[in-house]
Amino acid sequence: MATSESVDVFSLWVETINNDIEVYSLLGIFSSDENAHAAMEVLKKENSYSENSELKVFRYTLDHIDWSDGFISSAKALGLE
Repeated sequence: MATSESVDVFSLWVETINNDIEVYSLLGIFSSDENAHAAMEVLKKENSYSENSELKVFRYTLDHIDWSDGFISSAKALGLE
C-alpha cells in the first residue's frame, strides 16, 4: 500500500471521439510529469494526433488502491436499474 515513499508515474493518453463515445488510448508511462509533457509535445507535431484528438497526462501513485469503493454496472450508472 502507499507509503511516505510512494512513487508517482505519469501516463500519456489520447482521447478521441468515436460515434459520440469518448475513447482513451494509452500512449506511454513516464517517470515524471516533465517527460510525459515532452512526449506530448513531440506527438502534437504528428498529423495523426492533431485532428479530432486530445492528448492528456494523468498522475498515478504506485502501490495505491484508487477504486476502493468497487464498481457499479453500466445500467446502474445510466439510471436504468
